[in-house]
Amino acid sequence: WHASTEEAQRLEAPREIQVLRTIQTTFNPAEPGLPCYITELYGHEYIRSNHPDHDGRPRYHSVSYWKLYNGRSVYTRWLSGQVNPPVVACARMVRQVLSTLHYLYTAGPEPIFNGDSHFGNIWAHWTAEEPLPDFYLGDFSEATLAE
Repeated sequence: WHASTEEAQRLEAPREIQVLRTIQTTFNPAEPGLPCYITELYGHEYIRSNHPDHDGRPRYHSVSYWKLYNGRSVYTRWLSGQVNPPVVACARMVRQVLSTLHYLYTAGPEPIFNGDSHFGNIWAHWTAEEPLPDFYLGDFSEATLAE
């Protein structure tokens, strides 16, 4: 992506990331309804590349920072080794990922589509209180709005 330094400094995060940030910060876990399992967004910025384009103009990369979880991705933890997760963990994952998708489609001013949902972008996270992990949907780099 090409821009002057001044243009890059004025840029905001992509609209999809702004909407996602808004629904994450306005979510109240005490409200009735489905819980939301979206990886936590730490921030977003545009970073200038060390390599200009073929015309010598600076290039910038859009970068988002997300929380990592202690159980790795479902793909890395279970599927890359041809090991199936326990059935009860699969059932919990399906329930939590579907509730998260429902939340993305209904919580904001318009639906957000992840655009890159696969086992490598579903993160397992164990807490000391639970024998099963919670499953978080991550990587919103391909996210789009319904518009």
